[in-house]
Amino acid sequence: MAFTAMTYGRDFIPSRHERAVSDERDICPRCGSAFHCGVADAAPCPCTTVRLGAATLAALREQYEGCLCLRCLLELQQRVAAPT
Repeated sequence: MAFTAMTYGRDFIPSRHERAVSDERDICPRCGSAFHCGVADAAPCPCTTVRLGAATLAALREQYEGCLCLRCLLELQQRVAAPT
């Protein structure tokens, strides 16, 4: 089975990039830490550099509502990249 990496970000939660840009803080639904979701910002959000497999993205969509913080996304990326 081939691993297809997909970029997290605008394609993960379409409604997120429709909100107005603000200084509001989001809460990561995975770890509970506060962070700024930059998906609606003028500059690309750091989460767009995170590459996850289609199955991982689908599982995240099922399990969580809203964006995850960059720390959690990078942890998931490392977990997927680690040899089993």
